Amino acid sequence: MNAPAPRVVKSPLRASRKQEAHASHPQAPQKDALKELGQDGDDLGHRRARGHKNWVKTVTTSAIDVPEGTMNKPARQVADVLLRKNKGKTPGSINRYIQFYLNRGGTGISQTRKKTLTRAMALIRDSK
Repeated sequence: MNAPAPRVVKSPLRASRKQEAHASHPQAPQKDALKELGQDGDDLGHRRARGHKNWVKTVTTSAIDVPEGTMNKPARQVADVLLRKNKGKTPGSINRYIQFYLNRGGTGISQTRKKTLTRAMALIRDSK
């Protein structure tokens, strides 16, 4: 014979433990409360982003073969060296590396160097 399934009864003790645990965690301040304190919720996000500004310093790539000092040469030489050393790569992947180099350098790269590397990217794009 089929016996009825046993009824599950929730213990009131168990429910109270959950409620106590939930009550012990303070809630995050609401946006209105932050504004009253002179802080805007958006400012908090910007401060967090500034803390992780230099994440790109830890990134390394071995996808493109770039000899030492290549990025300090004129545009035509940069394009020639990168195309010669990376024959199996598409122009897009080589240009992505140059763009990564520019992004990684940030304000440490002069405007003339950025223009030179941008010209090298155009030469690479037009090469194939």
